[in-house]
Amino acid sequence: MSPFKAIIIDDEDSARETLRTILRRYHPEISVVGEADSVKTGIDALNKTADYEIVFLDVQLQDGTGFDILENFDERNFELIFTTAFDDYALKAIKFSALDYLLKPIDVTELEKALRKIMERKEVRDANIKLLLEGLNHPANSGQSFEKIALATCTGYSFVKIRDIVHCEA
Repeated sequence: MSPFKAIIIDDEDSARETLRTILRRYHPEISVVGEADSVKTGIDALNKTADYEIVFLDVQLQDGTGFDILENFDERNFELIFTTAFDDYALKAIKFSALDYLLKPIDVTELEKALRKIMERKEVRDANIKLLLEGLNHPANSGQSFEKIALATCTGYSFVKIRDIVHCEA
């Protein structure tokens, strides 16, 4: 498993420490590169920290909600996992394209499932980029003709004709 960098945003010191401990023990491939305990420090951490792929975000913070943090970003280039004691916000979390919604105390098995989703998404994304580049760089010489690429969506995969792709961003 390739290494991932994560940021934890939670206003409870003990919750951040527990999640750090679980990650260190069961997922040493994930390093925590930033932490925050409020909306303000969360926004700062996301803006100042480079190269993170995962954000563990609590819903209720001392000065607002995790949703207040997300509303400050037009684009999101990280996987989002909510970690909260409140189950009332799950629907709103889905609207923010959260990968998962874990209730505290964090269940190691549920965390494992969420992280597996991230690994699978990364593998599909990397394979698609490789196929796309191969098709663009060596269309006639490759001996293979790739006409479509699978793109992950919220509901599964969408198959798109390569020739219809106008713009790619990673």
